[in-house]
Amino acid sequence: MSVLVVEDNSNVRAALVLLLNRAFGVAETRETDSAEQALVWLETDSFTAVIADFHLTGMSGVELLQTMRSKGNRTPVLLLSGALDKRSVLKALEETGVECLPKPFQISELGWSLDRLMAA
Repeated sequence: MSVLVVEDNSNVRAALVLLLNRAFGVAETRETDSAEQALVWLETDSFTAVIADFHLTGMSGVELLQTMRSKGNRTPVLLLSGALDKRSVLKALEETGVECLPKPFQISELGWSLDRLMAA
């Protein structure tokens, strides 16, 4: 499994990569702080999944997802956000069709979200 992590908070990004590698056995992770860089990599490389922050500096996680889909990229995406309330989560689900995991989250919640992402 290879996961692209798109998170502009370096501490959160590092923790996610560590969790993915150690707790979930993800063989390969690539990380960036921008959706724009993620799109460059998604043009040439394939990933099993993308985990992206909802509110990134520059292009948002939702805009990243929309751009991916407009280019025909169907890689599963999990959005994360520390600023989501339940209403925002439901709205994001309706608009994007992908799961949004509110931060902070438990390790088990990330695991369940990854399982659902891979099963879809």
